[in-house]
Amino acid sequence: MLLGDTDTMHFLDEQAESRYGLSTAVLMENAGLAVARRVAELLGEDLFRPAALAGKRVVVFAGPGNNGGDGMAAARHLALAGAQVRVLLFGRAERLRGATLANYRALPAFGVEVQEQPAPGEDRQTAAGEGTGSPAAGGEPAALADVVVDALLGTGSRLPLSPLLRRATSAINRSGRPVVSVDVPTGVDAQSGEVDPQAVHATSTVTFGLLKPGLLLYPGAARCGEVILEPISLPVEAILTRRPPMELVTPELLAEFLGPREPDTHKGTYGRVLIVAGSRGMVGAGRLAAEGALRAGAGLTVLAMPASLLVGLAAALPDCLTLPLPEAEDGRWGRGAAEAVLAEAARSDSVVIGPGIGQSETVAHELRQVLTGLAQRQTPLVLDADGLNLLAGSTGPSSPLAALLPPGRAVFTPHPGELARLLSSTRAVEEGWGAKEVQGNRIRAAQEAARQFRQTVVLKGAHTIIAEPDGRIWFNPTGNPGMATGGTGDVLAGMIGAFLAQGLAPEAAAKLGVYLHGMAGDLAAAALGEAALTASDVAAWLGAARRRLEASRGCRERPWRRRPLARWYLDNGDGADLRGRGEGPGRGRWR
Repeated sequence: MLLGDTDTMHFLDEQAESRYGLSTAVLMENAGLAVARRVAELLGEDLFRPAALAGKRVVVFAGPGNNGGDGMAAARHLALAGAQVRVLLFGRAERLRGATLANYRALPAFGVEVQEQPAPGEDRQTAAGEGTGSPAAGGEPAALADVVVDALLGTGSRLPLSPLLRRATSAINRSGRPVVSVDVPTGVDAQSGEVDPQAVHATSTVTFGLLKPGLLLYPGAARCGEVILEPISLPVEAILTRRPPMELVTPELLAEFLGPREPDTHKGTYGRVLIVAGSRGMVGAGRLAAEGALRAGAGLTVLAMPASLLVGLAAALPDCLTLPLPEAEDGRWGRGAAEAVLAEAARSDSVVIGPGIGQSETVAHELRQVLTGLAQRQTPLVLDADGLNLLAGSTGPSSPLAALLPPGRAVFTPHPGELARLLSSTRAVEEGWGAKEVQGNRIRAAQEAARQFRQTVVLKGAHTIIAEPDGRIWFNPTGNPGMATGGTGDVLAGMIGAFLAQGLAPEAAAKLGVYLHGMAGDLAAAALGEAALTASDVAAWLGAARRRLEASRGCRERPWRRRPLARWYLDNGDGADLRGRGEGPGRGRWR
């Protein structure tokens, strides 16, 4: 499912008129109708039932641009349904143009009251000053409304908000009323997800044509409420001539990677994955990675770990083969570990390295030998945790170690701190990458690492990002805050390794792994609650998650009906109902 950044949406608007003959007025009319319909839904009414909204009060906060025009069109449809509608125009009427002006001029005939904010003759600086009671803020009308519509700014706006708009958004937020935002909440950057301190907290956001990245990226995603995607006749197929670099991972996309197991297959058919993980105090990391590989369908899983640590673990993981490694006094790898790993890797279809292996001079020395050997054999590789820290310590993508990795043969699975260390080892260090900077620029950070190291990068976190070396970005819709617990990343690394061993390309293995990982977490959280969720629960629910995904193949549901912007599961007794609910063709929603 394609996402629309700011440039893409401008391109779509231009194509709608120049190639398809759809004027801005037509698109604005459709957008306004979609917003009005959502307002009616929040009021428990059908917009098209005669006098459905009689006695209801709606206040529209409108800006002077097309977003405000959408809000004015919505105001007209709401008035037709019987609502008492007031439009607060934050801008001068004489400056309105085009379809926005046409909608403004139509309002009086439909009984819609319009007030300029600040009113003509009122000093703009005074109206924009401090205080909370000025009529210019729209506080009193908003507090008396049944629903507030936020149509102040759209996707082309930039932060920070002006003082006047901050007073308007503050009034909206203080009203205590349900808020419907048009396309994107005012104060949320549609591209980056950054927010102004006074950004609108929407109950629902009606967005048009394509999802915007800022609705998926935090902190902006937390301001959107339930997100509803409306097509409004935007010619999305025109994007195929200029494919945007961002997409959402959907069941339809993953269908080609799934299939039934043929009756005449055997364990060798489904790949042999080598998990090199764990050290003293971090035994669980190896176990969880191995469980992730097993539950993801690997035919054979081999867990390599310092010898003494495998004594008790082997009985707890009877489904796994084990490979004891030479052990140092500190419980990490000893000299000769690389030789043992490479001998086993020669029989393996993929290798996962890093979860819980720890850091020491000996580990670094042995791991360099392992990576050198794997690079020469072009073995598909997942590099996680301390494996990534070693790579960062080898001074970046131009180092002999990183340069040895064949392009497009590995998947890196960093959390923000690990990605910051990777980026700081590159020439991007001048930009001062830290974990905070990565979180504030997740798209660019993931793209930069994928480009520099020429590998697929999985940047973990809310709506995990998958970046490919060619610059493409994929957002994962599944997962929940309960997965913010130790060990879930180890499970994911093992899963991706299993999919590599089964023959998937790195980018495909990453998408399938991340999606199923999040879905398993959603199913587990629906059954157990987010606070009680553990990494072992995620692994245990992988089978059910895969069954859900396989059942969705060939179904005509739209992926945006699955509400990935927050908690998207509903307990129905067997774990979760992920079918979603959509009304009408092409519509869908998230909560």
